[in-house]
This record gives sequence, structure tokens and C-alpha cells, in this order.
Amino acid sequence: MPADLDEMFEALGRQADVLPLAGAAAARRRGRQRTLTRAVVSAAAATVLVLVGVGFALHDPHPRAAQPAATPTISAPDVPVLGTVRLGTGKIVTAYTTQDGVRAYTTWIRAEDNSSWVIAADLKTGKQAWPARQIVDPERSVEQIVVVPSAVLVLTRAHTGSRPARGLFAFDPATGAPLWQSDATDDESLVFTHMRLVRSSRQKGVVEGYDWRTGARSWRLDMSVDPPLRLLGMTVGADEERIDRSGPRADLTDGRFVVITVGGEVQLRYSWNGDVTRFDALPPRTGGTMAAYGGWLFSHDEADDNGGPYRIRATGLAGETGTTIVGTVTGRFVTLAGCGPNRVCVVTAPKAGRGETAVTAFDVVKHRRLWEATSKYGGDQIATARGYTMLSAADGGYELFDLKGARIFASDLSTGWLDAATLLIYAPDGTGRWSLWSIFDRKLTPLGKPPGEHFFCTSTKRLVACPTPDGLKIWRVG
Repeated sequence: MPADLDEMFEALGRQADVLPLAGAAAARRRGRQRTLTRAVVSAAAATVLVLVGVGFALHDPHPRAAQPAATPTISAPDVPVLGTVRLGTGKIVTAYTTQDGVRAYTTWIRAEDNSSWVIAADLKTGKQAWPARQIVDPERSVEQIVVVPSAVLVLTRAHTGSRPARGLFAFDPATGAPLWQSDATDDESLVFTHMRLVRSSRQKGVVEGYDWRTGARSWRLDMSVDPPLRLLGMTVGADEERIDRSGPRADLTDGRFVVITVGGEVQLRYSWNGDVTRFDALPPRTGGTMAAYGGWLFSHDEADDNGGPYRIRATGLAGETGTTIVGTVTGRFVTLAGCGPNRVCVVTAPKAGRGETAVTAFDVVKHRRLWEATSKYGGDQIATARGYTMLSAADGGYELFDLKGARIFASDLSTGWLDAATLLIYAPDGTGRWSLWSIFDRKLTPLGKPPGEHFFCTSTKRLVACPTPDGLKIWRVG
């Protein structure tokens, strides 16, 4: 067996412990599956050798002395390319990509002159939707790209203090024609709803809504008496349905946003006119990490020491009213996020040093702990779709937990969402092979390898789009 496959099987062995125990019949089924899978993969060397789920494992803890004499010659062909849109000459320094189901959009920095650009590709044909547009912003570099129905917004950030920290450049999604541009300071919060771009400034004491097409201000709130500390967009289930290879969406469909003031007041407002629909307040010593999700504002109390306990709070901004404590966690607080209807997930770490982290899910209506799990990789980032929660570590390691907290997937290979029902796994083993893993039936589908390098990707259910040295390339995966 080639050395690289040996190494991959060894890596799989480290992941096999996540399998639940079952009876003898299940064990025999897993044994047959392991034998078949090893034969297929050893012959083809074309799939990502990782899968951890109920009833399956791609590693045999007691390997046979030799493989069967007759090995099936099954292989996964290269992932077919729908099209490639040229980005021009020069090496790409960094890039960001997103999509709206019609077009893929990417913004990038060219190494040879540090210039910034944006372009779009048609997802139906794989051809250029509109030509590259240069972003003339010499003292800032691209930081993010966001698409809403009315505009594509590229955000830039300055490397020096000689200008406002950020730049905003809006383009027409259909034609790429420049719509407007603006500056933003570091004290401003930005929320991208499909109805309006909402901006707040603590220094100026204002919250404002802007029209996506014209960049003109639609409304303005004077909040100089109790200035806005920050803004949060209200994430809902429809936003999670649009999760893709680039992660959770920055553009939000709900249209509501939350203002947290310096004095601790909480205001739920409509983005299209700024009107308030709910007031509440946070207690003193509320921590800085908050999340607005499914009609709730999740927050936590600061602890006096590094070990907690931390009280996790939910403030009702829809049907429920008031702020309640839904549970407590110990250790060092890391982050929290909504993770399903009326649920919040909290990540904590040991009191000191680095190591394992834990994720705890709470029911915010019944005020009870639902489940708790320890991360194999020290995961500290949460992304959720349909109640399934992915915990990932900044330096690698991905785990997926179901609605009951069972770990159904674990891998140290590069993994991300293809869509809300599927994971895309990339094997950085020199071959760059891709596989799809279905969240619901736990099936692994080998895709072979996409030709060329790829990074900073976006995706739909059937397509993956990535800027590469050859251009913005679109592959068919379904």
C-alpha cells in the first residue's frame, strides 16, 4: 500500500473512537463495510479517507496481513469543470468569494501591484457574467464581499491610520456597474439585511439605514443620549439554509436588527425604516459576546475569575419577554451562538492553558441543559444548519453534532459546508481529492480531485466556485 495511504489510514485510526457501541450484528456490518472500503480506496486512491458516523468507519483496527487478491478497479474521475473565468495576470494574494444562486462573485488582491478587483461568473453557464472591475483604494485591501438582491458590496480595510479604517464599494449584481462608495470608521457597526444596510456610530451617537442601490440614507436615529454600542443582525433559519463553503451568510433575510446601547438597553428595530418593535435591558457586567438568533438575544454574565461559573442569558425579542438565565457553564468562556430553534450553544475551555474545549447546548424556553460534549480538537468556532452544529478549530479539526449532541462526524481534514445538508471534505495530501458527506444518511461520495489549486471557495448544492491561479473556476459536484 502506498505510504500516503498508510498515513491516511493511521489518521483514520485516531478518529475511529467516536463510533457508538452497538451489538454484534452492527459490528459485523461495520467490518464488511471497512473491508470493502479499504479495497476500493487502496485501488483507486481517489477518495478522501475519512468518515466517522453511526455504523461506519474507514479504518480497521485489526488489519489483515494482506489485501484480497482480486481488487476492484473503481475510481472517482476528476471533478468536472463547468467553466473558468479569467482573473487577469498576476498571482492572487488573497480573495473572498460568495454567491446568490445566480452568480458567483469574487474579490481579490493582485500581487504584482497590490490592486484590488471584483468579478462575477454565471453559475448556469460557468461563463463570465461581467468583466473585472478595479477597486481604486490604494491604501486599503479587500476584507470581505457580501451580496444582497440589490447590490454586491466589497469591504476594504486600511493598513495605516491615514484614512478611515474601512471602505465600502457597491456594484450592480447583474452588470457589475459601480453603484456607490463610502468610508466607515472602526467605531461603526455594520449589519447587512436584504432590505437595508444599517450602520451605527458610537462616536456620533447615531443609527442609520441606507438604500442598497443608491447609497442614500433612508432614515436616521439620534441616540446621542445613550449612544449605540453595537449592532447585531437577527439570524433566522432561512439564513442557515443558505450556508455554503464560505460559511454562515453575512447577508441576513429577516430584516430586523438589534441595537445594544452603552447604557445596556436592547432595542429590536426594523431595517427598512428604523422603527422599534421591542425594548429590553441587559444587566450590568454583561459580557461582550452576544448573538441575535431566532427572536432571541443571547448573552452571558462576566465572571469574577477565569473559571466561572458563567450565567447564560436569553432576552426574548419576539414571543417571549424579559431576560432569563437559561443555565450556567464553568471553565473559561470562549463563545456562544444560536444552534437551532430556541437553543443556544456555549463553548468553554479549561481554566488555564490550551487543550480540550467543550460545547453545551441549552433549551432557552425550558431553561435546561440539553447536552454537552467535549471537542477532540479544541474547537472554538460554531456554525449551525437545521439544528446540526459544527465545531471547528482555527488550526484544523472539525466535528458535527446532531440535535441530541451525538458526534456524528469528526475529521482533521479540511471540511466545510457544501450546503445545509452536505459537507465537502478536502484531503490536503498532495492529491487534493474531494468527497461529499451527507448529514442525513451519513453517506460518503468520492468526487476525485478538482484540477488545479483552489481556496476561498463558495458553493451551491451542485456547484463549487473558487478563485485559482487559472481564474474563478466552477466545478460540478452534483
